[in-house]
Amino acid sequence: MRIAFDLDDTLIPTTQSFVVGSEKMKWPYRLIYKEELRIGAVQLLVDLQIEHDIWIYTTSLRSTFYVKCWFKLLGINISGVVNQKSHNEAVRNTPRQRFSKAPTLFGIHLLVDDLPGVKIECEQQNCKVLIIPPSEKNWVEIVKQEIETIR
Repeated sequence: MRIAFDLDDTLIPTTQSFVVGSEKMKWPYRLIYKEELRIGAVQLLVDLQIEHDIWIYTTSLRSTFYVKCWFKLLGINISGVVNQKSHNEAVRNTPRQRFSKAPTLFGIHLLVDDLPGVKIECEQQNCKVLIIPPSEKNWVEIVKQEIETIR
């Protein structure tokens, strides 16, 4: 199954705070990759990559190269990255251009995000989405349960 995770306020705190893990980049990589992932994220993604394709779907302008290298240094193989640029190219001149995310255009079976608006958009596109608020402490188990439900 292809599972995509949002970055901002889902895997990394940006506008809302939550507990981040203790996996800090080693020097000199921490000079480039300063953001820390949500607690439990590294182990979850390492575990999931055994049976699933892990993608990142972000509305940021972080480059595919940057994201893939960042996660690779944490032991996570990211199969694909959809950033704002690639999203815009994919939805241009299609009925989906009004949506902030369009997971099915990229073959994504489940999108994990933090925004309720993304849920509404995904429901309109008939996409599976799991909304995890930044305040959710048991988020890893919720993701695992949703994946089992979809199987």
